Formats: sequence, structure tokens, C-alpha cells
Amino acid sequence: MIYLEAIYRHPRFLTTCTYAFYAAFLGRAAGTSVVFGEYVLYAAGHEVNRWNQRAIGLTCITFALILLSTAPNWGLRIQNVLGTFKIVLLLLISFAGLAALTGYIKVDPNPDNFSHLFEGTNSNANAFVTGVYGAIWFASFLLYVDL
Repeated sequence: MIYLEAIYRHPRFLTTCTYAFYAAFLGRAAGTSVVFGEYVLYAAGHEVNRWNQRAIGLTCITFALILLSTAPNWGLRIQNVLGTFKIVLLLLISFAGLAALTGYIKVDPNPDNFSHLFEGTNSNANAFVTGVYGAIWFASFLLYVDL
């Protein structure tokens, strides 16, 4: 982004504003905010339709943009709290799964996930390429997520 601002100096901040508009309203954040609106409506017990979930998504993005542009320190604090919450939640889920798998927590039916690990899988080239492609997408996701 800095390189584009150095190349295209006039009008000032055109590249930054164009990218910010894309990232907020057309990119990943737009889809995520619409899904957030859907989850909020499900949790509130309201009917989910196309327009009310988009309205909640637009409100969410607008709030985030206003917060981050007027009070970046508070935005950073909220991001740190939510990031810490994500890590704690992932650790809790991982340790609960390991505890259930080792038998420390009694689960009915008993999770027997590793006895027939590769049953029903294919060993053709299509399955291999699909697996590699999924691994590449997962690796790029890990690089993109801000943990």
C-alpha cells in the first residue's frame, strides 16, 4: 500500500481510500459482516432475511470503521481482547477434545476416531491434488488470520 501511495501521489490518499472501501464493503469483511448479522438474528430469535442481516452487517462495518478511524487505541484494545478470547477458546476446545479422547472425560458414545483412520479414502491423483490444494488454502488462512 505504501508503494502505491508513493507512485500515485495525486489525488492524495486515493489509493488508501480505494483499498479501504474495497476491504470494508466489497472484500472479506463484507461477507463476514453479513454472516455476523445472520448469527445475531438467529441468536435474537428473529426471522432472517436478506435485508435485515445486511443492515446489521452494514451497521457492524460502519461501527468498526468509525471506531478505528476516531479511536485507534480503543480499536487495538478491542482487537487484543477478542484475539485473546479466540486463543483461549481454541485451547479450551483442544484440551476438552484431548481429555475426551484419552478417557479423562467420559463421553457417550466413546469417541473412536483413530481406529479406521483412512477407511473410505481414495488414493487417486484427484484426491491428492484436492488435499494439497486444501492444505495450501489452510496455510494461507493461517498467515492471514491475526492471532
